[in-house]
Amino acid sequence: MRHKFVEAAEGRKHTAAAHQMVALIGLLYAVERDCRNLTPQEREAVRECRSRPILEKIKAWLDEKAPKALPKGLLGMAIAYTLNLWSELNTFLDDGHIEIDNNIAENAIRPFVIGRKNFLFSGSPRGAEASATLHSLIETAKANGLEPRAYLIHLFEQLPKAKTPEEIAALLPMNLKPEDLSTEPIDLPRESQALSPVVRRTLRNCPLTTSRSTWPDGVVQVGAESSTAQV
Repeated sequence: MRHKFVEAAEGRKHTAAAHQMVALIGLLYAVERDCRNLTPQEREAVRECRSRPILEKIKAWLDEKAPKALPKGLLGMAIAYTLNLWSELNTFLDDGHIEIDNNIAENAIRPFVIGRKNFLFSGSPRGAEASATLHSLIETAKANGLEPRAYLIHLFEQLPKAKTPEEIAALLPMNLKPEDLSTEPIDLPRESQALSPVVRRTLRNCPLTTSRSTWPDGVVQVGAESSTAQV
């Protein structure tokens, strides 16, 4: 929402309507800075007390300006966009775990944008879905403090043994701790024969964020003193 009003404010006097909205949004982010280190329950309480009145002012401003702004102008399009998503924009008030924006998610997927041209075509919709699933697992593992490659190795080892929905859910990154991951050497070439090409490529290209060593015949030991592995 904010970036659309920033675009509408560019080149305008500071008394212009778009600047008024940018200032109101800035008040919301000031509240977020003040409660950054609070618990989710405390953040929810602070937002209810301080952010909700600001959002009510924003809504009143939008309702007032909407009939006056040119529909095809930058301000008019920013207002229409915000009103169309008003319910979603208020979601963060209801749960202190939810961020005010999706900057964390955007920053998480940014590394994959660098390689966009390399995997512009996935070959099929199923291939694109598999790629998106693996990328989501990797970023979720990182967000939960797990080393991505170690997590994938653990997942591909344990997933065939999981027989119930509960056992499968237990393998999701948010349900694991770093100490849960295997530190035993794994013969990746032999194990990877049953994996699809997209999984093998993911293992090969997965960023290494902790040290490891390459053993003869491609055996990898997680936690050893090196940064290469053969897959």
